[in-house]
Order: sequence, then C-alpha cells, then structure tokens
Amino acid sequence: MSPHVSLELILRSAGALLLVQDSGRAGLLGQGVSPSGFADAASATRANRLVGNPEGAAMLESLLGGVEFEAVGAEVTIAVSGVEAQIEVEVHGVAHAVSTESPIAVPAGGVLRIGQCTAGLRAMIAVRGGIDAPPVLGSRSSDTLAGLGPVPVTAGDRMRIGSAATAWPVVEYAVVQPPPSTAETLVLEFRWGPRDDRLTSAGRAALLDHRVVSARANRVGVRLDGAAIGTVPEPLPSEPTVAGAIELPTDGIPFVLGRDHPVTVGYPVVGVVDAASLNRLMQARPGTPVRFAPIS
Repeated sequence: MSPHVSLELILRSAGALLLVQDSGRAGLLGQGVSPSGFADAASATRANRLVGNPEGAAMLESLLGGVEFEAVGAEVTIAVSGVEAQIEVEVHGVAHAVSTESPIAVPAGGVLRIGQCTAGLRAMIAVRGGIDAPPVLGSRSSDTLAGLGPVPVTAGDRMRIGSAATAWPVVEYAVVQPPPSTAETLVLEFRWGPRDDRLTSAGRAALLDHRVVSARANRVGVRLDGAAIGTVPEPLPSEPTVAGAIELPTDGIPFVLGRDHPVTVGYPVVGVVDAASLNRLMQARPGTPVRFAPIS
C-alpha cells in the first residue's frame, strides 16, 4: 500500500454508544481529571496486539455492539475483543462470518458488521494503525463524566486511521476466558482501605455478602445491589479516587468506580478492586451475581 493512501472508516451504524478510547490520561488526578481510558483494559490490549498496534493505541469501544463500518482507501485490519457477537464481512454483496479475538481483513469498499453482543457488554474494536482522533490533555479517550476528548461517534462519521502499527503478531487467534455470565457468580478480588476504618463490624460482613450488578452501571461506576452496608457517620473531605475504588454512598449500597470516576464528595472508599476483576466487572451485564473476595 502506498504511504500516501488515506485510510478511513465510514460508520454506517453506531449502536447504543460508540466511543474512542486509548490507555488514558495519566498524572492529572491532582487536578480532578480521571485517567479515563479503556473500560476493559485486558481486552483492549489483546485487540491491539492482534492487529499489531502498541497496547495503548486508540480504538473504538462499543456498548452492546450493533456497529457497522465501511473501509475506505485500502484494506483495513480489525480485531474485536471482550464480547461474544456475530460478525461478518461483506464484499461485493457477499457476506461471510468471521470471529472475535482474531484479526479481520476488510478490503477497501468492504463492510464489517458487528451484531448485538450475546455475552459481555463492551466490544473493544482495534483497527491496525489506531484511530487518529485529536488528543485532549495527552489522550484520545472520551471521558463521559467530564466531557473531555472525542465526542461519541455517530452514523455517517468518517474516522481517520493512524500509523501506529508495528510488527504483525505471531498468533492468529486469542484463546480467552468467556465474558461474565448472569448464570455464574463473578468474584471481585479487592484490597481493604483506605477508609475501611469507617465500616461497622456488621458493615464489613455485609460487604462480603452476595450482590448483583444493577442497571445503574456505566463508565463512571457500577452499583452492586444487596444489603446496605453500615458506616461510621463522620464527615470526610472530598478525596481523589482510582478506578476500582469501592465507594459507599449514604444509602450504604456500594459503587465500584469505573474509568471515568469522580472524586469522592465525602463518601468513604473502603476498598479497591484489583485490575483484572475490574476488567471483568466492566463486561458484566445487569443481573450478574457478584461477591467481593478480600486479598492480602
């Protein structure tokens, strides 16, 4: 391919929500700016590797799928990770099925369709070369809480493809753990602190009871319904947080903060979910049973 060929994707359908994300904005928590970045960092890293991109290259994050692209300029290579969905490539009116967790070649003029996700919540879609969106504060990530970064992608948008690609990977298919299921309990490993001293003894036990992912779940945080958790009623100043922080609002129902997390506004953070568990939680649908498991 000539280096002068301009590669683009034309978006025909955006599904419920389609965002540009990369590895996020580092070092700005002191100014109240969350890192944002990939909701499911493990799947995003894998998708980028499958197309030969650096691990943090900008990609697309699709809520529940239902996305359709047309390749413009030359063949485009794409990988879809983190979910289960029916995917097909159409060329000259003929469609053939392709797989998640594998590089997908879409020739110029070809169309890639990602159906509704049948398992998992967010499809991480990497394009060889990366999505060439304008960076804001050093990142191409869309922060849904602060309104920073690229706006959500909509039907008719044309997305430029960058030049971030390096060597091709040595594998053609990634064998991965299936997305979380509503039929099985998702175990969230976490560490206590920094404000677990605000828990009552009954509240500490209640945190470890079985819970369920509620419909109040997005990139800012995931509410886990179950027994209310008692805390010592003493005011706290607002404090910075991290992704995975277990925050207890006044109703005692915990929120696990996501990539677009805010400061605490006085709510205690009684633990922090580890990175691997947080990635899994970001793929869990409402109704998924969960329980916290403390680790040392």
